[in-house]
Amino acid sequence: MFMKKKFTKLSVLAISLLLAFSLSACSAEELKDIEGLENIEGLEDILNSDAFADLKDQLNEDLEEGSAKDSEEASEEDSEEIGYSEDADLLKDIIKAASFEEIFKKHDSFTVEYQASEDDLELAAKVFGQYTDLTYAIPGEYYKHTGIYNGEGEDPYVRDYLSMENDVYNFEDGELSREWFPMSKEEMEELRREELTMPDSLPIITDIGDLGLEEVVSVEEKGNNELLVTTHTSEEALAGLDFIPEDWEAPFSEFTYLVDKEDLTLREQCLNIVTGDDTIEIYRLKVSYDEAPPKEYEEFKKSIEDLKKDKDTKTITAVYKPGTDEEKSYELTESTSVKVKLRYPEGFSLSSDPEGKELFKGSDGKSDVTLYLIEDEAEDKKDEKEDKADGDSKDAKDSDKEAKEISASGIVEEEVPLYVGDKDNEEELSLYYIKDGSVPYISCEAIPDLIEKSFSFGYSEEDFYGISTESEDGHFLLTRDDPDVIMDIDFEEDKITFSDFDAFFMKANENLVDVLDPDPKVLKLMKKDEESSVNYSGGLISFDLKSYDIDLVEDEGEYYIPLQTVNDIMLCNYDAYVLRNHEAAFLVDCISNVFNDDSKSEIMDLYKENDLERTEDLAEFEYNELCMILDSRYGLKEEHNIESFDKFLTENGLAEDIKGTDQVKAELALATLMGKYIDDMHSNYMSPSSIADTEDVADALKEAKITRGNAKKAYEALMESYSAASKESYPKGIPGYEEVDNTAYITFNSFSSENKDYDYTKAPKESELDDVVKLMQYSCDQILRKNSPVENVVMDLSQNYGGDNTIATYAMATMLGYGKNNTINTMTAAKTCSVYEIDTNRDGKFDDNDTLAGKGLNLYCLVSPVSFSCGNLLPAEFKTSPEVTLIGKPTAGGTCTINFLSTASGSTLTLSSFKKMCRMHNGIFYNIDQGVEPDYKINKLADFYDREKLTKYINDLY
Repeated sequence: MFMKKKFTKLSVLAISLLLAFSLSACSAEELKDIEGLENIEGLEDILNSDAFADLKDQLNEDLEEGSAKDSEEASEEDSEEIGYSEDADLLKDIIKAASFEEIFKKHDSFTVEYQASEDDLELAAKVFGQYTDLTYAIPGEYYKHTGIYNGEGEDPYVRDYLSMENDVYNFEDGELSREWFPMSKEEMEELRREELTMPDSLPIITDIGDLGLEEVVSVEEKGNNELLVTTHTSEEALAGLDFIPEDWEAPFSEFTYLVDKEDLTLREQCLNIVTGDDTIEIYRLKVSYDEAPPKEYEEFKKSIEDLKKDKDTKTITAVYKPGTDEEKSYELTESTSVKVKLRYPEGFSLSSDPEGKELFKGSDGKSDVTLYLIEDEAEDKKDEKEDKADGDSKDAKDSDKEAKEISASGIVEEEVPLYVGDKDNEEELSLYYIKDGSVPYISCEAIPDLIEKSFSFGYSEEDFYGISTESEDGHFLLTRDDPDVIMDIDFEEDKITFSDFDAFFMKANENLVDVLDPDPKVLKLMKKDEESSVNYSGGLISFDLKSYDIDLVEDEGEYYIPLQTVNDIMLCNYDAYVLRNHEAAFLVDCISNVFNDDSKSEIMDLYKENDLERTEDLAEFEYNELCMILDSRYGLKEEHNIESFDKFLTENGLAEDIKGTDQVKAELALATLMGKYIDDMHSNYMSPSSIADTEDVADALKEAKITRGNAKKAYEALMESYSAASKESYPKGIPGYEEVDNTAYITFNSFSSENKDYDYTKAPKESELDDVVKLMQYSCDQILRKNSPVENVVMDLSQNYGGDNTIATYAMATMLGYGKNNTINTMTAAKTCSVYEIDTNRDGKFDDNDTLAGKGLNLYCLVSPVSFSCGNLLPAEFKTSPEVTLIGKPTAGGTCTINFLSTASGSTLTLSSFKKMCRMHNGIFYNIDQGVEPDYKINKLADFYDREKLTKYINDLY
């Protein structure tokens, strides 16, 4: 029997509906776009079948010949048999009465309840893509609550939408969306009919009577002043379709309409399949008028009203046919929690610009956006444009640079050598120039490789975490494999958003805000205390490039980003950047200071061979990019009360020269900014771009007397004073380790590993004490030796100007029993508290035998106004500990780590970064830039280095 069969293809009913919807003029592709039909199983097979094509051709032929006239001339015998001639207009009148225009002449509202028949619920659901449907409408509003069929044997899900004039709300899978038509009223109405988003008549009813697909076979009078009208589709319309089961006996569709006898208003409709002696009900719908709204409508309407109260709004402006006499502008302000779906007529495209050069792909759904509805070009103009593009591309290929134009919009590709770290490591990099510009872009596809190469400067390539990419709707996404975090490059909004910036660039040792340098030899001597360490995530942040007039470019499905933006947001997190000249690019590790490192002289010689020009667009871009990165990454911006660097540079007269085309003047302005105005010890102008002559820059700096600002000059004077005082007591220099009576002095002026060949697993030698790790090992060995006379230990940081955070942590742990770093990211508010144990006695164990803490010793730290950066970090941590007493004078501060940066033209800088070293008090991170007060002051400078006197002073403290 029919009811027991399972079908994987469309039923006979679907064909009658497809033919009805086609209206002869619809193509197969247009049919696919009709709302609701996309859920019908087997639709693709139907539309592509020969039988459907033949049937549709026949319909077109009948229409051209005048099928209506043929029907009127049919034999009298046939007319009497089916009652066609006397009832042919009846179906048209029923359809007319079912229009909203007619209904709302007599009624204030209507409700339609559709239910798939239980005879074969799954078949009905497959045919229409739904089980149930509740429709409620009043003038200007049309609401649908539909139970959608979700596949064979699966439960349905509910989809709601509410059309309100030209605003359509859809609730699908739990998300409210708003559909908006940015066009003229006439085009809106036409589109509504095509898309079936807001029909003009009751559900299911169409104007299919015009095609003669339904023939009225009977009209019966019923009680309550009603008529029952029955129609059939012809058997011939279904013949030859290969998906109809062979055991179906002459199948056809039967519709019944229960209507009001006087005005033909529809009250009920039913659809049956008739096959042989079986009549199978497929669905039934009932219509009622002027009743209370259903609860589903009330609930959905309330959800919309609640969203409208949302104060967080976005404004969408659509400009229709910009630049023409027909230009019109439409504006919609909506809650950011409401998704806006844009529809527009065939033959138009949405663009992000009024010239139509960049297609509109979407937005973040939260920001204001302007889009342009532009009529597509005629084919002959398209061909002309393509021919021109082909000619331009050929010219580009023949240029002196051997560059090639790769798109009709004027993007030129230039493939150059990429030297990674040194001259012998040569690869290739494709640079792209937009619209005859001189600002180099790269493809987003190249980003993961550049990040990996930058990562490898400090870590093993095997430790790289991996990055996967995908692009969709104007977004290029880079996903870090472990942890699973995303960088979203939004080409519509010119914005780069990180789901977790710190986690994306987190290094191998797994500190979220990491300040440890990647020295594997030292890290092997350190063990992270996981129980005491904690990371506080900062979460999502965005770099709004649009506000700095920095453009991201999408063209023909390819995504391009300025090379300098990749440097400033991504590569510099590993203290790396890419420089370039007229014929090559250079990825360099800034930690090695390639400009002063003799081993890097060959690659720098190549870089300095340059004939690039500082063009207007390059200078303008450099200024914008510099403002963006200083606003983002300068950690002392708040302390300087800098509102924005654009304002700061303008007010101090530096903006014009940085924006200008004179490279020497630009260098002088940068040096003035870093040396005179920013003037902190971590922020410095390093070296000029290769565009400028080095001697010319040096002469300009000398003439302008821009070497150091007042703060730097004062610090240098202090260093000279303390150095001179120490030389009075120690003309040959202070020894690294010294015992004076019962007191051991450990002295070093920076946290550094002077000799990379030292083996930390072997006993330290006196000749190796220039290395701080070896010095710590040696000091512990001596102080903790059997029968040691040492009672007091002084770590002398009075001339320590900072250095390597990893070594500083090791030195801190030597005194405290643990090394601790409290660090905060000023961009993201992420925080890290990392705690380490160390091994000093080389036994491979991390235990109490490795430190001076808890041994009954009196531990001191000698500090001064020279104690800066890491030389300030240790005293700040010692201050919170009962283990160590501070003596001397207040320290110099220095809360930020150093970040290495370059500019778009190739000038290089160091910057107090967004990573601030802190002390933790009551669970709160406080930066340590103000320095640390000693517990006991030493007033006379000479007393710092008179070790006999200092030892007596310390002993007198007890």
